[in-house]
Amino acid sequence: MTTVRFLHTADWQLGLRRHYLKAEALPRYVQARIDAVRTLADLAREQECEFAVVAGDVFESNHVDRTTLGRALDALEAFPCPVFLLPANHDPHDAASVYRAPRFGSHPRARVLASAEPVAVRPGVEVVGAPWASKRPGADLVADLCGSLAPFDGVRVGVAHGVVDTLALGGSDPARIVLAEVEAALADGRLHYLALGDRHSTTKVTPRVWYSGTPEPTAFDEADPGCALVVDLGPGRCDVRKHRVAQWRFETVEAALDGAADVDALAARLDALPYKDRTVLRLGLKGALGLKDKARLDTRLDEARDLFAALESWARGSDVVVLPDDLSDLDLAGFARGAADDLAALAAGTGERSAAARDALALLFRLAGGVA
Repeated sequence: MTTVRFLHTADWQLGLRRHYLKAEALPRYVQARIDAVRTLADLAREQECEFAVVAGDVFESNHVDRTTLGRALDALEAFPCPVFLLPANHDPHDAASVYRAPRFGSHPRARVLASAEPVAVRPGVEVVGAPWASKRPGADLVADLCGSLAPFDGVRVGVAHGVVDTLALGGSDPARIVLAEVEAALADGRLHYLALGDRHSTTKVTPRVWYSGTPEPTAFDEADPGCALVVDLGPGRCDVRKHRVAQWRFETVEAALDGAADVDALAARLDALPYKDRTVLRLGLKGALGLKDKARLDTRLDEARDLFAALESWARGSDVVVLPDDLSDLDLAGFARGAADDLAALAAGTGERSAAARDALALLFRLAGGVA
């Protein structure tokens, strides 16, 4: 049995967009996913990988624009080795498949795993995929693949996409991957490693079954995104090493706010976060602030919005109560003073109108220069 080193990656989702990004940040986020392909190519070169596998969802959909497709194919040329691409639920190999573009047929590096036929990388080394032909397969494609294979006296890497039954959260899905079928194929030499995609966090299922995760994060709930795996596979050997490649970050910051000191501490935490222009930030803020401190908070958050790629409030984790306080230190007169007094009277109550009045007073503090 021979030994081989390869790169395992997945879920590139080239062309992915996020509506909450600022207008100037969105193109950078889209481009970062293309740049990640070149980063992976550099990793494959540095680690002397013989080939790379992309375990599904290479593209966000089969309807990516020509620019995304062209840049993706150009980036793939940076690889020093063949790159095996698996169609999956985002980009299935159906009649409208992006993989039917003519440039795939002549590409010097890209190899589309459009069928379950094993593909020889070199004598003694094969790659075999379980491609999706539609967005909703009616069977476990990996079980079907394993059932079609005979034992192989070499190294055979399987490439698949989907949820393994041991990690499923309930419900029933005919396409769910039954781990017992995979383990049987690994035990008798039909497969020697299964490279999985779909789960965006790097996950070890068994010593020879892994999710690589996505090379660039896509959401806040991903536990360990932004990585790729380098695998050494041979007789009695399966060494998997994780390499971090991401440039972007999705960060959640939670804080309890009960006064000016807490607001300043939060501002210091946000200031300390690196790469703000490549960070999508979610805030979960709780507590009770006077009008002046709430205005101070709003000013600090506006400053942060200028720096971060996006700043969102986490609805589930945010509940800052605004408390009416003394308006005497505001230099107001005439109509403005009357409006402030009316708002203060309304803010002392309860309900949506009172909450709106408190927010209006906090804004008035800022406009009137009442924020230090």
